[in-house]
Amino acid sequence: MKSKSVKNIRKEKKAKLAGHGGGPEGPSGKFWTLRVEPGEIISVADNIPMCLVVIKNCGPGPVRFYAGYGDQQDLMPDKLRVTSAYAKITVEGKEQAAFLEMQFMPTSR
Repeated sequence: MKSKSVKNIRKEKKAKLAGHGGGPEGPSGKFWTLRVEPGEIISVADNIPMCLVVIKNCGPGPVRFYAGYGDQQDLMPDKLRVTSAYAKITVEGKEQAAFLEMQFMPTSR
C-alpha cells in the first residue's frame, strides 16, 4: 500500500480553499460558486475595491445582479456577464433557485 506523499497532500489542501465551491477550472483558476434560492437576497461582497466581475448563471432560474452603485441586470440561465463593480455586490433569486459561478479580477489604475 502506497502512502500519500507530502507534496500530494499539500496539493489537495491548496485545492480546497475556503469559499471555493469547486467550480470548473478556468484559464485563470477556479470560479466562486453560489446557490441562490427564490426570493433570497445575498450580499456577495461589501466594501470591495474596483474590480471586474465575471458572473455566469448556470440556471435553472433567473437572478438579479447588482454591482456597485446602480449597475443592475437580470441574468437569465446560461448567460454570462462581465461588469465592473465597486463597493457592494448583491444577487437576488427570482422564481426558481439558481447556481452561479463568479470570478473577481482586479483592475489596473
